[in-house]
Amino acid sequence: MTLRELKSAIANKALPPLNVFYGEESYLLNHYISLARGAAAGNDFDVKKLYGADCSYADIEEAVNAAPFMSDYVFTEVRDFDLFSMPENDINSFTAIAANMPAGCRVIFAYSDAGWKPDKRRKLWKTLEKYANVVEFKAQPESDLVPWVIRHFQAEGKRISNEDALYLIRRSGRLMSNLKNEIDKLSAYCSGTAVTTDDIRLLAIPQLEAGVFDMAESLISGDYESSAAALSILIANREETIPLVAALSWKFRHAYASAVKNPRNPRFEWLADAILLCADADVRLKSSSSDDTAILSDLYASLAATRRARLGR
Repeated sequence: MTLRELKSAIANKALPPLNVFYGEESYLLNHYISLARGAAAGNDFDVKKLYGADCSYADIEEAVNAAPFMSDYVFTEVRDFDLFSMPENDINSFTAIAANMPAGCRVIFAYSDAGWKPDKRRKLWKTLEKYANVVEFKAQPESDLVPWVIRHFQAEGKRISNEDALYLIRRSGRLMSNLKNEIDKLSAYCSGTAVTTDDIRLLAIPQLEAGVFDMAESLISGDYESSAAALSILIANREETIPLVAALSWKFRHAYASAVKNPRNPRFEWLADAILLCADADVRLKSSSSDDTAILSDLYASLAATRRARLGR
């Protein structure tokens, strides 16, 4: 289910009884849980919140089977309970309940750990695929984030241009929780009604990992303009070059591992080139007296050139 479909389902009180929410975009994840809670239960008597560290599967089963008191549904939010680590007898019981969820319940299993993912190798995944609404909350694209940033500044009585909203995103990363913190801080400390590039440069905390992520993602997708802009921000922020290259190398290795299923794909070959280029840059940074910025710029030029050579664009 897409986020658009999820929003519609919640608004129309058509959210499925069983749901799994996970992903790195915790701001959106929590936002949609709040919307779902408000639509399902009209009072606190019919809202239950369980935490994985403090509850058992028996507690969850009891909540699922509870009858609503003064609402349409009993809404149960289960935080960080790893379904995939349950013993076999609990998995069997869960599978039976998932196939016949009580009409009066709405359950969301939510995961705060950005790195948590469902184990699709397990039999339980087939149960979730068949009976549950599984939604991954990913970092949103810049095209969606720019108007979101502008709206949130407007709510604080501030104005920001499209260009400066994009600059804030590329400096602070695409996760909404980080961006909201920066929006609140800039709104509080900027004396004028307009938020400018200088304000962002002075007050917003640059995120190395976010900048490297955006640069690598843009380069992998062939968006040379965005990747060059991300690199410029990293250089302007005077980030330490060795950790930057290490983070970039990690991103390429991660993409390489995902692409290994299709080794004949030219992108797979380019990612292998990219990993070697990062390794070479790392050696030069640690053993050469050359300017670090020049080495980083050379690395970017080589990454772009090899991508064009391998993929033809």
